[in-house]
Parts: sequence; C-alpha cells; structure tokens
Amino acid sequence: MNNEPKVIKRSPNKLATLHREIAELKKSEAGYKQKVDALQKSEKYFRAITQNSSDIILIVDKKGTITYVNPSVEHFLGYTPEELIGKSGFHFIMPADIPRAIYDFGKAVLAKDVNIPNTFRVRHKDGSEHVLEGVGNNLLGDPTVAGFVMNIRDITERRQAEEELRKYREHLKELVEERTTELRTTNEQLQREFNERTQAEEALRKAEREKSAILDTMTEMVIYLDTDMKVIWSNSAMNRQFNMKSSQIEGRKCYEVLHKLNRPCRICPVVKSIETGNPCTVDDFSSLGKRWTMRAYPVRDEEGNLVGMVEIVTDITNRKQAEEALQQSEKKFRDLAELLPQAVFEFDLQGYFTYANRAAFKIFGYSQADLEKGVNALDVIAPADRERAAVNITRISNKDMETGTEYTALRKNGEEFPVIIYSTPIHADEKVIGLRGIVIDFTERKRAEDEKRRLEERLQRAEKMESLGTLAGGVAHDLNNVLGVVLGYAELLLNSVDESSPIKPRLLNIMKGGEKAAAIVQDLLTLARRSVPNRQVLNLNKVIADCQQSPEFEKLSSYHPSVTIKTDLEPDLLNISGSPVHLGKTLFNLVSNASEAIKKGGIVT
Repeated sequence: MNNEPKVIKRSPNKLATLHREIAELKKSEAGYKQKVDALQKSEKYFRAITQNSSDIILIVDKKGTITYVNPSVEHFLGYTPEELIGKSGFHFIMPADIPRAIYDFGKAVLAKDVNIPNTFRVRHKDGSEHVLEGVGNNLLGDPTVAGFVMNIRDITERRQAEEELRKYREHLKELVEERTTELRTTNEQLQREFNERTQAEEALRKAEREKSAILDTMTEMVIYLDTDMKVIWSNSAMNRQFNMKSSQIEGRKCYEVLHKLNRPCRICPVVKSIETGNPCTVDDFSSLGKRWTMRAYPVRDEEGNLVGMVEIVTDITNRKQAEEALQQSEKKFRDLAELLPQAVFEFDLQGYFTYANRAAFKIFGYSQADLEKGVNALDVIAPADRERAAVNITRISNKDMETGTEYTALRKNGEEFPVIIYSTPIHADEKVIGLRGIVIDFTERKRAEDEKRRLEERLQRAEKMESLGTLAGGVAHDLNNVLGVVLGYAELLLNSVDESSPIKPRLLNIMKGGEKAAAIVQDLLTLARRSVPNRQVLNLNKVIADCQQSPEFEKLSSYHPSVTIKTDLEPDLLNISGSPVHLGKTLFNLVSNASEAIKKGGIVT
C-alpha cells in the first residue's frame, strides 16, 4: 500500500481564473463599502441641507399624504413635522383652492422628469391665510424616494407687496389722469372764473337786497353786532320798536343807543355768547310792557375766528298768554276730572296710562306710584276681553268706530266688574299720540237690571199661576160636587151595614180614599184662592199609623216584597199643627222613593 498523499493537479488556466474571481470579489466588497459610506455621507448631507433649509421641503405619496416635511414648516405655518406627517396635504389648503390643487396634482402625478411650479393658499395653524409658491418633481418611480417632492416658500409678504404696488400704480395712473384732466380744464375754469366773479358780485349785491327785504319783513327784531357790540346792521322791526333810523343806530354800541346805558344789560345774551363762543338764549324777559325771547348767535370767518354776533329778539307776549290760557284750561279740565265720580284716563300709543283721576284709582285699586312704574290699559281689562279691547283701541285711534263699549274690567286685586268705556284720540301736531276717555262702572245698574229681570220673571210666573189657579178652582168645584155624591152614598152604606159585615172595611177604604180626594180638591181650591191650607192639631204617630193602613201603602208593599218597612216611634210625641193629608202624602212619597232606591232588598226605617 502506498501511503503517500495524493496530489491534485490543476491546469494553469483554471488557477488563473480562480485568482481573478477572488480578486474581483475583494474589489466588489471594497466598492460596496465605498458605496455604503458614500450613501451614508449623502444621507447626512441631505439631512443637513433639508434640516437647515429656509424653504419648506415636502414629500407626498400618490394620494397626497405627507410622508416627509422638514422643520422649516413650523416657522412658516406653525405646524411641527409630526403634526403634518401622515395627513393629507389637501386638508391644509384653503377650500376655494382645493379643486384646482387636486386637478394640478393629478396632472403632476402623470408627468415625469419635469419641474412643475404652482401657487396656492394654505391655512396657518393660527387660522390665518398664507400664500405658498413651490416647484414639484415627480419621483414616485424612484424607490429611494417614492414620492412627489416639492420645494415651497412663503410668498405672502411678496404677494401683499405686489398687490400694494399694483394698487399704487393704478392710483398713480388715476392721479395722472386726474391731473391731466385738471390741467385741461384749468384754462376753461380760469376763463369762467372771471365771468363767475362778475356774476357773483352781482348776485351778492342782489342777495344783500333780498336779505334786507326778507329781514325787514320779519316781525322779529334782528341786529348784527361786531365783537365790541357796535351795531353793523338792524332790520326795520328793530328800528320801529325804538323809533329810530338805521343811520342813527349803526356804528354805535347797542346798549348806549337803544337802552341809554353805559354798560351792557345785565342779562344780555350777546355778552355771554361772546364769552363762551356758543349760542345763548334768554327766554321770557319782560321789558317795555311786553315779554320777549332773546337769542344770540356767534358769526365766524373761514378760519373760525369770531367776527360778530347776530341777536334776534322775538315778541312772545301773545304766545305766553295763549300758553297760560291753555294751562288754566288744562287745570280746569284736571279739576273737573278729579271731581267726577267716574274714572277719567289718558294713555299713550303703547297703552301705558299717563293720567288717571282719583275716581280711577279708587275704582281700580291702583295708586299714582303704580302709574309711574307703568300700568297698561289692557291690565285693567279682564283676560277674556283683552283681545277685543286691543282691536278696538286701534280702531278708535284710526276713527273707525264709535265709542261706548261694554267690557269686563279687572281691579288690581283681581275682582271683575262690568264697565262702559267712552274714549277719543289725543292729537298733537295733527298726529294721534294716545287716547283719553271715561270709564263708567255700571255694577249697580247691572244689579238693578238683573233684579228687574227676576221680578218680571216672578210676575210672569205669578200670572201663570193665577191662570192655573182659576182653572184649578173650576175643576175643583166640579170634582167637589162628584166627591160629595160618592162620600154621601159611602157614608149611607156604612151606616146601613153591621160591624161584622165583610164589606165594611172596603167601605171604610172608599171613605178614606174619598177624603183624600177631597183633600186634593181642597189643595186645588187653596191654589186658586192663594190661601193657606187648613191646619189642625194632630199627632204625628197617628198620621204614620194611618198611612201604613192605607190601600196605597199596601199596594206599595206588594210592589216591593223584598223591602221591609219598620217604624221606630217615640210614644210620648207631642201634638203638632198641620195638615194630616199633606203630611201623609209626604210620608208616603219618602217611603216610596226609599223603596224604589233599594234594588236587592233591605229595610226602610
């Protein structure tokens, strides 16, 4: 056996190929490490750029969902990257721009290797609106990115500046056009000014003449003074009042020439108006046997400097006399209203009372303090009549109906009572400002009318009863004649039979029935004569016993066999005065009603 190792022989070509493969593997491994290092450096470089970029870098997938955004977004829009990643980018676009954004994004997804610019408005985290401009690149097909990459910057301020610049240019253009128009019309205006000035001077002279004519026709005294109280101009009324001409007044101080004083009047409104610079009025001033109102108004130049005063003096003697007469008339009305026993009132268009006399307070229970707090006219009308009253108030205000309407009124304590209300509109300056009227409480009249109606009804019933009585009297007389024959023969029969006769009880029943019929006839005669029925002394126990032994009672017992009738009488009962027939009938009716009320049997005591 040969123990020497076996030697494998390889060909030189195969060894060379093996050495080359080993060398390529080593080279490939080194290249891979270089690529990994380069990729890591590239990623760090990319992150350094994106993290520190002043623009917003945004990556969205094909559905528009944000997969990456750099930190710059928080500076521009207030959101952190974490708040945006995973959400749809369309969620942050203003609603008006969403349709266009969806359309543009759809086109961009289909485009490749093309930079796509776009501008859109987005919502800041604080709710404000920002304008963003960006360029997008479709890298959805790149597996390392797999998204649509956008570089975005905030151009809100730039847009605002552009808008302001546009407005400024338009404004400048308008100014140039206006200035051109002005220059074009200046020559025409200069030419017209001369003519207008001439016309104005003539118009001023005409206005002065018209002013003088107008002021001279005024009944008020008008005087124009300078700040030293010297008279510049006065109208005819002023001149007539002091029996002077304008030439005698003008150029002199008013208090010297008109009132013969060496200083202004104590209550002169012109002095106070000069001091304050404001209009001043002195009302109801007595002088020269009349009453006046004096008003002073400052006159200023174009710079607002005080240059003079206008004083207007009005004779108010007649007006004051009329006002005082009106006040006296109103006082008379108030005095008369306070004396009236009926309620007198006034209320405004909202229905709130402005006046009520003493009778109104007494009738309705309110006070003057209640009126001052506010009491509405509908508050004193019962709820059932308020709607009708509101309609009538409107109709009376429009003069569409006559007054004098019945209502159910309501006192403050809630008590209702009948009233009649007469009212009329209150006018001021030819306008209706409310209603005034009078309220008549006709409770007593209503009560008297009700009493009268009751008496009339009683009278009618009495007349009917009288007619019935007359009829009953005639019937009673006829029945009495018949009963006389029946009772007469029954009595003869009773006297002709023995006590042991079997027909005697029947004859007794005939006699008792006849006597009851006679009592009924007596009732009819009593009704006809309106007299009191005959009374007699009787024992109530005997009346009850006789009732139990009557044929009617026996018939009642036969009708109600399940009802037992018991008596529990006081043996020593005192006698009474009454009608035995009526008492018997009453007792029978009571027992009969009680028996009929018991359906399944029982005891009537």
